[in-house]
Amino acid sequence: MNKQSKNNTQTKPLVRLICASLCALLLATCTGCITSYTSADEVAALQAQLSDAMDEIDALKAENAAQQAEIESLKSGNASAQEALEALTAENAAHQAEIDALKEENAAQQAKIEALEADNAAAQEEIDALKAANQALQEKIEALEAQIRELESNVTPSEPKIRIYIDQGHNPTSYHNAGASGNGLYEQDVTYTVGILLAALLEADGRFEICLSRPTEDTVLGTDNDSSLDARVAGAIAFEADYFISLHTNFFETDTANGIEVYVAEAGSTSYDFGASLLQGLLGATGLYNRGMKLNPELRVLKNTTMPAALLELGFISNPTDAALMAQSPALFAQGIYDGILSYFELSPNDAAN
Repeated sequence: MNKQSKNNTQTKPLVRLICASLCALLLATCTGCITSYTSADEVAALQAQLSDAMDEIDALKAENAAQQAEIESLKSGNASAQEALEALTAENAAHQAEIDALKEENAAQQAKIEALEADNAAAQEEIDALKAANQALQEKIEALEAQIRELESNVTPSEPKIRIYIDQGHNPTSYHNAGASGNGLYEQDVTYTVGILLAALLEADGRFEICLSRPTEDTVLGTDNDSSLDARVAGAIAFEADYFISLHTNFFETDTANGIEVYVAEAGSTSYDFGASLLQGLLGATGLYNRGMKLNPELRVLKNTTMPAALLELGFISNPTDAALMAQSPALFAQGIYDGILSYFELSPNDAAN
């Protein structure tokens, strides 16, 4: 119940009392006009009572006016409050619209999140599958590596091949640095043939790597004698040869000189031991006379080479017997040198890799 209703409730009994008194006074007055039963004192009392009632009515009017003013003030306040309420309602509606928009945006973002989570789950599954596949491949690789290690452990490492440079002395006939001739033979032809046959034996062995100074019959080295010799030394060095063998035939003015001899630059050297082994191999294969080991540090192919080197004089082209063997059986000379090489390295033909 508001204040105005409460005041109205308190005023109604008093108003009814005043109205009843006025009615009684008026009745008495009117009656007095007709009858004389009402005394003057009673009339005076009623008039006093009426005056009091009027005073009270005036007081009530004043109070009612004050209450009315208060009611108007409350109405004005209520209007302001209503305006404020409406403003708050409008602001609340705006906030609610903003909230609804945010909810929609949040729902859209949530949908994106769920879509991303679904994509992420699919991607994670793909990653897991790739990891599994990678693991399987890694296991295969490790298994293969283990097999390789096992195979390698069962394989005896091969020895590096012995690199031998075979120098077929001199150039073809009619060129500079051509060799001696006798008994229908030319030194450059004999050395070329023996070199080719020796290279074939060593290559077939498999434990040697060979380089020939004259791989073909028409190979010409250098432009004069000195450059021809230098080219042979340079070829051996470029080949990184381990050993150098130079093939030649001997010559003397009379045909009585014969046999095989080997030249090296220094006694007591690796070259000397290597050359001595070659000499013994040649003697064993050909049966020719042994002229022994010779020293000549001034021979260019012995002096300038950087590896053990030996120069072989296979026999005297001026001697009929030596020349006949060279012409008829050049393979014997190649075999003798090959046997001397095997002996030097303490190798057996049965150990050959071919």
